[in-house]
Amino acid sequence: MSKRLPAQRPTAVRYVAYPDVATPQQDPVLLAAAIAAAQAGTVLDAETAARVQRRVRQLDDREERQRQDYLRWLERRAELDRQDRRTRSLLLGVGATVGLGVLGGAAYVVWLVSHAAAALALAPVLGVVALVLLAVAGVRVGSRCVTVISHWHE
Repeated sequence: MSKRLPAQRPTAVRYVAYPDVATPQQDPVLLAAAIAAAQAGTVLDAETAARVQRRVRQLDDREERQRQDYLRWLERRAELDRQDRRTRSLLLGVGATVGLGVLGGAAYVVWLVSHAAAALALAPVLGVVALVLLAVAGVRVGSRCVTVISHWHE
């Protein structure tokens, strides 16, 4: 019998806004004043207008710097991806070559042993030895120890 737990509702997403400490606290007021003056059709005094323009330029400069940083990051990421692909390709080729060599060597050794056993009429003895080795290897591989929270065996 399976446990059927009641469906749980996902928790509500909580938005957290962190204030940007780099921006002065008066900026929202200045920008709001500029917007209000523009909507009312009035003109701000020269000092406030200059401060608003300076802040807008600072924001534009920061946005441009961030865009340039992002483009540099994209180029660097693309270069790293190309290097990773090249390295994986090389290692895969080397691994395939070495693996094929090991398999070929193992096949050659089995061929030599089988021909030597046939020449010496030891085939039944080697067959029994191979079965015993396979059984021991199977028992050894089958009892691996797995530690999760408590100790238990597969």
